[in-house]
Amino acid sequence: MRFLHGRCSLYPRLKRLAPRGIWGKILLLLLFILGSGALPQRCKAEEPALPVLIPLTGQDRVHLHSLAVDIFLEYEPLRLKFTASYRFQNPNPFNARMITFRLQTGDLEVEDLKVLIGEEEYPAPVPEKALETLIPPASKGEVLVQGDFSLEGYPLVRLIYPLDSAALWAGSVSSIRVTVHFPHLTPQDQLVVISPSSAYFDGFRLSWQWVEVEPSNKLELTLIHPSLWNRMEELTELAQKGSASAREWYELGVAYRNIALALPSDSPVFDGFYREAIACLEEARRIEPSLYQASLDLAALYRHKAFLPGGKVKAPYAALSIMELEKALDMGAPKAPFAWPLQELYISLGQQLQESGEMEESIGYFNKALQLTEEGFAGPKTKEELERMMKDSYALWAEGLLSQGEYEKALSLIAEGLGADFWKLLGIRLPLCKSARALVIMKPEVREEICICSQGPLFNPLDEDIAALRSAFPELEFREEAGRLVLYMELPFSDTEGLQAGMREKAAYVPVRGEFGACLAGLKGAQIRWEWRSELWGRRLTFGEQVDMSEAKALLDLEEAAIKRREGEIQGSEIFQTEPLQRLALTLCRIAREEWSCLRDNTTLEYELVLESGVRQSWFLKPGGVISLERELWEPYPWVKPMFGLLVFTLVLLFVLLLFRLHR
Repeated sequence: MRFLHGRCSLYPRLKRLAPRGIWGKILLLLLFILGSGALPQRCKAEEPALPVLIPLTGQDRVHLHSLAVDIFLEYEPLRLKFTASYRFQNPNPFNARMITFRLQTGDLEVEDLKVLIGEEEYPAPVPEKALETLIPPASKGEVLVQGDFSLEGYPLVRLIYPLDSAALWAGSVSSIRVTVHFPHLTPQDQLVVISPSSAYFDGFRLSWQWVEVEPSNKLELTLIHPSLWNRMEELTELAQKGSASAREWYELGVAYRNIALALPSDSPVFDGFYREAIACLEEARRIEPSLYQASLDLAALYRHKAFLPGGKVKAPYAALSIMELEKALDMGAPKAPFAWPLQELYISLGQQLQESGEMEESIGYFNKALQLTEEGFAGPKTKEELERMMKDSYALWAEGLLSQGEYEKALSLIAEGLGADFWKLLGIRLPLCKSARALVIMKPEVREEICICSQGPLFNPLDEDIAALRSAFPELEFREEAGRLVLYMELPFSDTEGLQAGMREKAAYVPVRGEFGACLAGLKGAQIRWEWRSELWGRRLTFGEQVDMSEAKALLDLEEAAIKRREGEIQGSEIFQTEPLQRLALTLCRIAREEWSCLRDNTTLEYELVLESGVRQSWFLKPGGVISLERELWEPYPWVKPMFGLLVFTLVLLFVLLLFRLHR
């Protein structure tokens, strides 16, 4: 291998790689399309397995003594002539031995193939047809296989001789020789793969030889197509002189690209050709930035490396391929031929990122693929499939955030990516509050009720019940402040029946759910008796009220039971289309159960009786509790206290005057 200024380390040449002009560009685009953007059909190397004899019977009595194979290559046109000499030995000194075999021809395009047994000549038999020969006692016999084959391998010619099939012949072989004859002096750089590497090469012949060996491998020779080699020689000279144009650098890069993509990905020389292709194509683009064909070929190279068999998609190479394709489209490449491979890259990279937990990037690539589909370009996935994949990423992302305690961000993602349909399928209500407190203040002229809900981790500002509260109560009565929902209701108290009618009217606007159970208890579960009796120095209040928190407990029990029931339904059926969505639903059910249980312990109703005289009495109630208040309170008239004060003052003054007079 030769190096040129550190840029392209192997510069074999091509006689005619890329046609010039506009038709050349169109041809290159078509070749890119044929391989779905990665591997054009003409980049596939021929893999002809040369004909071999396979034993059927008698190999345990007749031994293969020697094998000599000669392969003569011709370049114009590209073809080979093949001769294989099998010499068999009968070790028995008294009896002649019969051996039968068949000819395995391989996949070559055969123009002239025959088998010579002694003076008998047989045309190429089908694999099922058996041939036989009789070997005299203590003698040797020879079978010749001759053929003439046409080769059209481009850009590589790959010859395989399955020497391991000789192992089917019993025992070791005294001598094996396989020689490839070249029509003229051939540089070693043109020979890409020589396996096994122990072959002897002098420029005209490549030869393998073994003595007393049991064959166990196959021979392989891969060489660059002669016309390709010649053209690359010309391009190398231009590059060495520094006079190569962008198109010539591009042509050289495409040559390397074709060779790299024609090689098996596990070939030891694959990486060398791959790197040189990238270097040459980047040099072409540096000289001519508008050469979008170079970006297309770079995209094909990166895509090939991203989708190498035997493993997952290699995300860095897939991202580079996407970048080059998008760059080519920005420079004017037609979009229609490359929409499919671009979508395939978006989807594959999105799936890989999804598996590795990079959900935000995954959603971005799925969204790009969806945009191409919505523009009318066909792709490997339908619009419905892409939307489902995006939802899976949103679900996995939200599930991860929930496990980290970032509930607010998780709910925001669910609203953004899964929408209202997910909540309908989920079929449960998430608790809005982590604690709920209802404060009832009973005064002679007015009854105040303040319901305070401290927003919980699963608070959903888009909840329908929150929207209903906003529309039912004016701004002064319903406020959202500092992470709390505050509902303030003030009901004038003229008579008991009017007050309770007003309470029932307000209760009709409060959502019937566990968070507002204490609030509803103060409105619906209160039975009031209020009576004043006038006396000489004041008035006496006979007060009675019963507050029942049973409904609040029932609402909380109902919410928890509904979640448990729905959780069982989700586990036992396929309500959600995909596993990530189902897992997210089960996670939300589990967290909701825990939050409802917490809310039960933090729900309180505080009842406070306040009289004009400043008398205050308070009671506290938990869900399920019932309190019956029976109080009799005496309150003096407003004028009693001033008069009593004046009387006391007068008495004190008289007492002072009396003391003064007695002292005199």
